[in-house]
Amino acid sequence: MTDPDAALVTAVQEGDATALSVLYRRHVDLVFRYIRKRVPTTEVAEDVTSETFLAIITGLRTFRGFSRFRTWMFGIARRRVVEYWRRHYEVPEYAIDLVLELVGVPPADSEPDPEPSMQSNIDCARVLAELPERDRRVLECRFLERKSVHETAQELSLSEGNVKVIQHRAIRRAADIAQRL
Repeated sequence: MTDPDAALVTAVQEGDATALSVLYRRHVDLVFRYIRKRVPTTEVAEDVTSETFLAIITGLRTFRGFSRFRTWMFGIARRRVVEYWRRHYEVPEYAIDLVLELVGVPPADSEPDPEPSMQSNIDCARVLAELPERDRRVLECRFLERKSVHETAQELSLSEGNVKVIQHRAIRRAADIAQRL
């Protein structure tokens, strides 16, 4: 099967700006709809679509046609969506350190405190009290009771994958709560 975009791609690679414009207009709506279904807002979809076409334009110089242009283009769009979600769900390192400190786990480079201060116990209790029950239980099992993911999953009748997801979200929530306190 021939690639209907092959002639345009070749023309773009030879420096034809009109061919680039045609290629863009031919695919921008398809790419936007693809991305819009995978991100939370229209504004984010517009940004990710722009990033996608920037990557496409930049990459066209090295595109060799081993796959159809459209397949290659949607591969780039998919990677840009994945990058968006990775950036969106990054947990700042300080948040994890703060939560671990609040639940009484000392930093890796310090000597363990044989007796946490009364204030840190109060702070920890306040943070944990504001968390939803399931989040609180996962953090208690993992950090206070020092149970493994497997043990926590068994105790709470959850899958190990679910424990990891809940733990990740609970740490983020706890960090947000701790910053408000």
